[in-house]
Amino acid sequence: MYITDTFDLNHMKEAAKLLEGHHDFRTFMSKHLSSDDKITRRIVDYIRISETNKSGYSSYSWPSNILNNSDEYLFIDVYMKSKSFLYKQVSEL
Repeated sequence: MYITDTFDLNHMKEAAKLLEGHHDFRTFMSKHLSSDDKITRRIVDYIRISETNKSGYSSYSWPSNILNNSDEYLFIDVYMKSKSFLYKQVSEL
């Protein structure tokens, strides 16, 4: 049983497809600059989202209470491919 019964992984995948392609990601920046200061248009080649299990994660990645109660959580992997990203647009664990 997951923490929420309303989370839908398929809806998340559908929403991620809206971010694929050529877009202006100005709203994803941590600090807003004038349009002349920074080029904020990027092409996102793809976003892949898949359900996974906790075996690939260590206690360094997640707090131990989450790993110990992993039946209550849905673990997902999100992969994005682009030539470049804006600062803090994506993060890596």
